[in-house]
Amino acid sequence: MNSSTPGHLSLIAALLLFGFTGWYGMTQFNALSAVQADLAEADGILLDLESDKQKALKSYQDSNKQALDDQVSQQEKINSIFPIKEDLNNLTRMLDDFALKNHYESNPFFINQLVYGEITTPDGNNAYGFIPVAVTLETSERNFYKFLEYIENSGSIENGIRIMSINGISLQRNSESKTLRVQLSIAAYLQSV
Repeated sequence: MNSSTPGHLSLIAALLLFGFTGWYGMTQFNALSAVQADLAEADGILLDLESDKQKALKSYQDSNKQALDDQVSQQEKINSIFPIKEDLNNLTRMLDDFALKNHYESNPFFINQLVYGEITTPDGNNAYGFIPVAVTLETSERNFYKFLEYIENSGSIENGIRIMSINGISLQRNSESKTLRVQLSIAAYLQSV
């Protein structure tokens, strides 16, 4: 019996060692599986975060581009109503467009004379200047008031009409044709550079 007891003890020790090794290996395998699952989940989260980062970056770039485009557009509008240089061609075109849109045989508006003076800057003011414009019109009373309103509403970004003011008016009524001969002294403003 003595000889079998050490064999049994060795067998039991071997089984215990094998069981402990199996249990230890299984717990390590489970821990490794949990770590792998956590790593896979972390990879998914990182991919989602990268995707969110790209979307946020694109959104930021788009909003910056839109803001810059809006700023450029606003600056262009400001420059059209309050130009940096005299830009007499556009001023003449703008007045001609008004005349064309409002001239009818029964309701005339005709620019007889348009004379531009030299750029003037008010004393001590370097922010702006103006171009004196002498205008002679043949117009109906209704179109004359419409033109006064046009000048009054100038300088608005919404309508894009160059900022102007009227410095003087001289009227003569033609009783036969029921028209007015109007001489205006207008100031068309511009930025001083």
